[in-house]
Amino acid sequence: MTSKNKNEHLVKQLSECIKGAVISLNTGMKYKLKDILPPEVWGTLNQYERRELGRVLSRLVKQNIVPLMAAGRTSANHRQYTVKH
Repeated sequence: MTSKNKNEHLVKQLSECIKGAVISLNTGMKYKLKDILPPEVWGTLNQYERRELGRVLSRLVKQNIVPLMAAGRTSANHRQYTVKH
């Protein structure tokens, strides 16, 4: 699998996972990526993978591919999201 194919695969998987998770999120609350992904997924990722998924999610939000919108950052500079109405 080429690097481009791996990235496209990652984007597709993350998009599907986020769309499924949004159903259980409360409107009006702020969430970080680690709050959205299932613990069994987040717990298996290393620091680099978590950072990369954060970048991918940011792009998905900007392109309106997932039903989330940016809601600022934490004091540790982690992006936060809310459910898009």
